[in-house]
Amino acid sequence: MNATKGEKRLLSRESVLEAARTQINRPETWSLKDRLRLAQECAKILHACPALTRKALAGQLQMTTARLNQILSLLRLAPEIQREIRDLTPTAGKQLTERKLLALLELDSPKTQVDGFQKLLAGRRSPYRK
Repeated sequence: MNATKGEKRLLSRESVLEAARTQINRPETWSLKDRLRLAQECAKILHACPALTRKALAGQLQMTTARLNQILSLLRLAPEIQREIRDLTPTAGKQLTERKLLALLELDSPKTQVDGFQKLLAGRRSPYRK
């Protein structure tokens, strides 16, 4: 978009794909924080260019469309959970898995998602689990 107030310019599909390639860095190891950040960046890019498909963006990021969809589904978690994930320390984040978080999406409401997430955190901190 231009800086001029009220004037909007649609970005071309090619310029958005080029921006995606240069702006989104693929980390060596993928923590939950990295996946959530990637999901947020991809959502912004997809919103900025309605003509851009998930398949094209996934190809640009060198991943499958299914994997991109899995990462984007993290944005359907309750905002409280997303905030907790962003605040996790690197060692704490290793115990939580994306699979466990995606299972929370099957719960009915954000409140039940948060309750399930708290149970996951409590289970992780249990002195009886190894």
